Amino acid sequence: MVVTLLVNWSIRNKLWFGLFFSLHYYLMTKRIRRHIKDARFEDEREFDNRLVTLPTIKITFDDNRTRKSGKVFINNTIKFDKKLEAMRIDSALKGYVSERKYLSKDRDWYIYEFYSVDSHKQLKIKSASDLIDRKRYEEEFNLLVLLALETGMRRGELLAIRPESLYEYGIKARHSISPTSDDTSLKTQNVKRCFY
Repeated sequence: MVVTLLVNWSIRNKLWFGLFFSLHYYLMTKRIRRHIKDARFEDEREFDNRLVTLPTIKITFDDNRTRKSGKVFINNTIKFDKKLEAMRIDSALKGYVSERKYLSKDRDWYIYEFYSVDSHKQLKIKSASDLIDRKRYEEEFNLLVLLALETGMRRGELLAIRPESLYEYGIKARHSISPTSDDTSLKTQNVKRCFY
């Protein structure tokens, strides 16, 4: 009996990634389950005794060793759909911050992306040369932010601005830089725009 429980716990909490990983996974899942139960998400059915059913929860990490970021998958059902749409799980993710939430393509899972609080620490400037290096790019960054606010240009269009894109009264967006590919062409010919 004890061996069966241990094997089931090992499989459910992915013991093959290591003991520390499985304990971390177990505690995280437990906190999310408690959060859902406290929010009154349970599906109660009366039989001989009371049964509480919670939605299925899966957690994946981008890197199982460091566990700095990952995704929480919560099974979507008709009964839980409205509640899951409004739910925030930040308080259940101790040491993590939920970055964004969306539905999977098949609409069966709510996906919550999260990252570790420690992964985005404030930059520390330790010397005068560090300060000078960082200050050198501040004007360029401020100019890009100002252009984005004034014109509504997208990030890729801003980064692809060339001298030939500029003219006397505006900017022509003929190219775009993608973070995922080396292609600088716009998606379609209709996307070419002028900003005044």
